[in-house]
Amino acid sequence: MQENLFRTVALRAAAAVAVLALAACSSETADDDREPGPSGQPSSAAPSEPSTGDAPPLAFAPVRTSTPGACPSSAREGTWLADTTDPKSPVCYGVQEDTALRVSGPVEAEAAFAEEQGTWLVNVSLDGADAKRFGELTERLSAQAPPQNQLVIVLGAWADEPRVLSAPNVVQPLLGGELQISGAFTQDSARALATELNR
Repeated sequence: MQENLFRTVALRAAAAVAVLALAACSSETADDDREPGPSGQPSSAAPSEPSTGDAPPLAFAPVRTSTPGACPSSAREGTWLADTTDPKSPVCYGVQEDTALRVSGPVEAEAAFAEEQGTWLVNVSLDGADAKRFGELTERLSAQAPPQNQLVIVLGAWADEPRVLSAPNVVQPLLGGELQISGAFTQDSARALATELNR
């Protein structure tokens, strides 16, 4: 439904947004539906749909291998994930399910417009335990060479064909649990991603 909105994004530490922490090229082109805020600061958050309390599971899974094209039919569930957010360029990721961070606490996400960058972004807050584990995971992955420095953002149960939202590269540890997801978002796509992440 909204898969094409989440093809590629960048995650930054919210306290220092000039430092790129997770990077990937974006395939989306932003439009002009902007809501300017104070110079250099994101505007007031755009409302996103609140979690209904039964949101699908969310996980961050380290990548072992990355292969262009569809996953083979014999691929084992939970080990291989198909990224079809861009139907013209599908990717098959072999992921480390046993070391994936399965989010157990609440996630707060909201869309905002960053006037200085002229782009929409999504502010994300992870809970204490998840924030600590996410920091440890990104610290480990940031020292790896591609594609082992990639992190797949997975929505849905592993046994039920989970959906890949994005698979950015980790270039720096992300500590503290306060993140910004940036890319060539429109207002609608940023809100849609925030809705997917909220729980």
